[in-house]
Amino acid sequence: RDGTITFTSGSTLDAGSVTLGGSGGTPGQGTINMTAGGTLKTGSLAVGAGAGTWTPGTGTVELNATNTLPGTPFASFRHLVINGGTPTISTATSITNGGSLTLTSGTLAAGSNLAMSTTSSITRTGGSMTGTLQGTGAYDVTFTGNSKTSGAEFSGGGLRNVTINLTSGQTLTLGADTAPDGDLTIT
Repeated sequence: RDGTITFTSGSTLDAGSVTLGGSGGTPGQGTINMTAGGTLKTGSLAVGAGAGTWTPGTGTVELNATNTLPGTPFASFRHLVINGGTPTISTATSITNGGSLTLTSGTLAAGSNLAMSTTSSITRTGGSMTGTLQGTGAYDVTFTGNSKTSGAEFSGGGLRNVTINLTSGQTLTLGADTAPDGDLTIT
């Protein structure tokens, strides 16, 4: 509840659920510090009764279950990986500069709450995403492997480079309003 979890480069914590700032109605401070990198694998991120400090640094958060991202203090991520379930972003959340959002399976319901910062990226190897990205940061999108989509995903400003490298038999449809500011690469 009042403890500190500090990640270092190469460290991994595989936890079923993580509650920052106390749990069970018991206030607590709590700190998660990923300044030096590391990976937090969890099915649930939550904010408890007390204040907590979240420092995403260069770390990776890997969600593998249905979960609503709790917002403050989890308002930004450097590297966010969706590995299943149907996580929902219900409050303003951003992928910070140079950060990445990776979808390997599941469905990310972003609504109008996800912003991509400058030089950030989205990589789809599977799964899908619904919603409209916010902000004007120049971000890149890569579709690879078995990823595909059948509806609008990336409407909103800021789309820079799009790379498409799908396996045989996969189809990706780009809507008429898709206007990348950079390059479209098809492999």
